[in-house]
Amino acid sequence: YPVQATEHTAAIARQEARNIERWFQNLYRSSEQPEDHRINVLSVTTTMEMGIDIGSLLSVGLRNVAPNVANYQQRAGRAGRRGSAVATVVTYAQDRSHDQYYFQRPKEIISEPPRVPSLYLMNETIARRHVRSLVLGAFFPSWLGAGTSQGLFEVWGTVTRFMEGNGRPSLERHIRESRGDLLRRCGMVVDSSLNSQLEEWLAELPNEVEAVSRRARANNDLLQALTEGGLLPKYAFPVDVVSLSVPGDDEEEDAYESQDFYSGISRDLRIAITEYAPGAEIVRGKYPRTYIYKVAGLYDPSNQNPDYSPNEQLIECQRCRAVTLTSIGESVPCACSVCGDSNQMIIPYIRPPGFTVDAAVPDAARQEYRSGGRERAGFGSSAQLLVGANALSTGHDPTEFAPRLYSSVHIGDLFMRNLGPNRERPGFLICPTCGRMVDPDSPEPHTYPANIPPHRGFRVGPRAGTICPISKDFANNLALGHRFNSEVVLLAIDMPQFLDAPFVEPSGRAIWQSFGTLIAEAAARVLQINPDEIQVGVRPIPDSFGRIQGEVFIYDDVPGGAGYARAIHSNLEEIAELARQMGKSCSNKDCPGACYHCLLGYRNQRIHNLLDRGLGVSVLEYLLRDRLPTPIDGQATGMVTGLNEYMRAIWKPIELGRNQPHFSAVFSIESGQQVGIQPVHPLSARPGEGTLAQLFRATDILPKVYTTFDLLRRPFWVANDLFRSLPR
Repeated sequence: YPVQATEHTAAIARQEARNIERWFQNLYRSSEQPEDHRINVLSVTTTMEMGIDIGSLLSVGLRNVAPNVANYQQRAGRAGRRGSAVATVVTYAQDRSHDQYYFQRPKEIISEPPRVPSLYLMNETIARRHVRSLVLGAFFPSWLGAGTSQGLFEVWGTVTRFMEGNGRPSLERHIRESRGDLLRRCGMVVDSSLNSQLEEWLAELPNEVEAVSRRARANNDLLQALTEGGLLPKYAFPVDVVSLSVPGDDEEEDAYESQDFYSGISRDLRIAITEYAPGAEIVRGKYPRTYIYKVAGLYDPSNQNPDYSPNEQLIECQRCRAVTLTSIGESVPCACSVCGDSNQMIIPYIRPPGFTVDAAVPDAARQEYRSGGRERAGFGSSAQLLVGANALSTGHDPTEFAPRLYSSVHIGDLFMRNLGPNRERPGFLICPTCGRMVDPDSPEPHTYPANIPPHRGFRVGPRAGTICPISKDFANNLALGHRFNSEVVLLAIDMPQFLDAPFVEPSGRAIWQSFGTLIAEAAARVLQINPDEIQVGVRPIPDSFGRIQGEVFIYDDVPGGAGYARAIHSNLEEIAELARQMGKSCSNKDCPGACYHCLLGYRNQRIHNLLDRGLGVSVLEYLLRDRLPTPIDGQATGMVTGLNEYMRAIWKPIELGRNQPHFSAVFSIESGQQVGIQPVHPLSARPGEGTLAQLFRATDILPKVYTTFDLLRRPFWVANDLFRSLPR
């Protein structure tokens, strides 16, 4: 018999998934013919890691290396569970740093023990959210009365009703009259070490609810506003999830998954702005075949009058990458507020309410999937912290153990965006009425890509395939964006004039990213949490000398925050010292400066080329021990070994003499002029023009300054820079 393969992912209907699992185990109903339904191979996502019994399995194939040991063991451990004598696991290592690292060191991913999970019971932020939930959950039903809501988020009424219906006085009275019972009940759900703070938490609750309500829109549901504002636990309310709508056969869809005429494939918005961006391809199986669809545009499945026009615009400096968001129509500054550069990208953006394939054509223009990758429509950026008050300017005193280290905690605005596949013409041209993406090179009249509600009754909305009233003058070019809040700890350094880590240079970003990653890794150990639960970023800030430095921000990877940022701030001395110790050594004796035993991880692959323990330690040694970066010594000659390979074909290397201690290499160019390479530590301030001119007069060698990071990591760039900047 031919081999029959099918997919098992979260994108298929529940009933179909259950059938596929049965058929894979050779379990058939009396009405089913095994020859018609048997399945030999399952192509699965992480949905098969846990919780699904698939019986006796002989082999597992992994198309990439799993993120960590626990993931690998969960996936590979599917084979050989039912007493099979031999089980086979084959892993394909893709051409990326994570996979190639473990390809060279397979034992580390296959047989190392997984990290032991832990629970941080003294997390004040999480405990406080549960206390608020308990108190408000008892208050609102009695205040509103029974039978006043229709949906989940409507159970506490609207923001307007709370603000204009004496909500705050009523809440204060409820807390005052039920104080003893509330304290008793709250004490049962939090750790005993937090009981002394319950009185204060109850007293502040009315102020907190009112503050969030004032920031929210008047017609918003109050429960959703409080959840998004970080006052309540958010795990049960996936408000940042959007769906890709795909036309389905009503009769075959599971009743719980059917959304009128569409079945949705849901993703967190941080992932969806990349995977579901208009123009992207997605693969979805429907037994016995697998199909590939193309995303046609944006879609709000519950809105009868959708408007896909943006309300805000993104302003991103092209020099320092500082990010600002402003309302449409608001005046735009002529220069970056951080570095002063006038080269800024300005583009409107929209928070996508959802996405859709093209339901206007038969079968949504799907094609049977055979092999190969998927077309992408741009990529989502990592989370960027918007321009705002930094740790140097907020007035906080520096830390006592490190006088030049400033730290502060606040709820930060973070932003992710997808600018589309064309870097020369960023954005997606979206019809503001129907949501379809229009070809910017040939905008033509088009049709609605999906059905607009209401779907039943006498006045149904426009159907998929109906001609859209907008047929010309397309100007709605925009980015896809996701703005969210999380508690953030900021770490800034008051750099003296003799130190400098310019954020606009790769070597400077390497300093800040390495320092931040070391702090985050140490924080995970001190707080006993999974390192993946906190994320690290760097944004540009000006220092007291007008230079552009970096500011590390560490945020909880939970919308609204889980209290880890505040815990890092409170335990910063212990964390910084542990980070210094971790950075000075690595359990991997062959570590080249960064590996999966110290700094590298699956989720920070974008910055693997920047990370180096030595650079992070140089910052911590200065902060904690007042030690300056290690000066360049006789080993500097080895730093230009890679550079020599590029230069010797055109320029003649000159043997270094005793009177040339400032240079690690000297070349003679075609004009006869000698050029000397002067290396500096990435954390050291670069020599000024006057110093270099004096050195030139003393040696008759034209000095060119490069950081050791550039010489070791980017020799080809250094060679090109030399060729461009010097006459032949």
